[in-house]
Amino acid sequence: MIPHELVSKYVIPYLRGLVASQLIEEGVSQVAISKLLGITQPMVRKYLSSGRKYFVVKLKEAGIPEDEIEAIAKVLANTALRGGKYDLYRVFSQIVNSILSRLLLCDFHRSIDPSVPKDCNLCSILFPQVTDPYIEDVKAAFKLLQSISKACTLVPEVGMNIVRASPNASRPEDVVGFTGRIIKVSSKLVAVGEPTYGGSKHTATVLLTIRDKWPSINAIVVIKYDEGFVERFERLGLRLLFSGPHKKREEFFSDLRRSIEGAEKVPDVIVDYGGVGLEPVIYVLGESAVEAVRKALLVITSP
Repeated sequence: MIPHELVSKYVIPYLRGLVASQLIEEGVSQVAISKLLGITQPMVRKYLSSGRKYFVVKLKEAGIPEDEIEAIAKVLANTALRGGKYDLYRVFSQIVNSILSRLLLCDFHRSIDPSVPKDCNLCSILFPQVTDPYIEDVKAAFKLLQSISKACTLVPEVGMNIVRASPNASRPEDVVGFTGRIIKVSSKLVAVGEPTYGGSKHTATVLLTIRDKWPSINAIVVIKYDEGFVERFERLGLRLLFSGPHKKREEFFSDLRRSIEGAEKVPDVIVDYGGVGLEPVIYVLGESAVEAVRKALLVITSP
């Protein structure tokens, strides 16, 4: 059984069922779920009848940590709600590739196919690394995050992201970001997906909106909203800009533009109060991804 057969039988159906369960909890109808997941409504009903716990157990048996399973479900459901079917498929594919490349399924694979060599590392080399200065900047920023033990306290409910624009970026496809986001698994940070161009549509668009006025801002790291973090940034002397709360999801970018237009100086941090269907978060800005992460880490490392 090749790796893609393995995930098609023992991972993808259970992830899909888990996403259906998550979307139902978010108030999405079965008809809408069937369209988002590309399956029939009777199949959605079948998934829901199995119960959320069933899918978690099956994915744990395959080798995926429970904390990561729950985080993945939230990331996929949020992607479906925010970006629709295309973005969901893109992030779903990146998450599956990440699960394979991190060798999470190896023991399970050998348990059902003893012919798999004990030293097999095929999945870790199936997806070639791309050398690119902006991708490398994002990778370095993530490694910096991972080096700080308390960095997991910065992760929003639906996952963290780091984005980096190329010099002449004018569309989300010109911005590097993690497709599957960065999630908290126990007390560790795990990147679900690789940093790629076009990896994060929403956060990339936030960055491009900011760059319309301040081209020197090339990167953003998204951290969770916390009043303590806001107060700490202020005490450290960083410049803060505020946006929201948003009455409608569609008003997010118009509200952000108004806040930007009213600011005279380049901010270090944009605090977004969220709104209907939008989690409040904090956007930390920088001329590079590493600089943005260093600023974000100040809230947990400064005295």
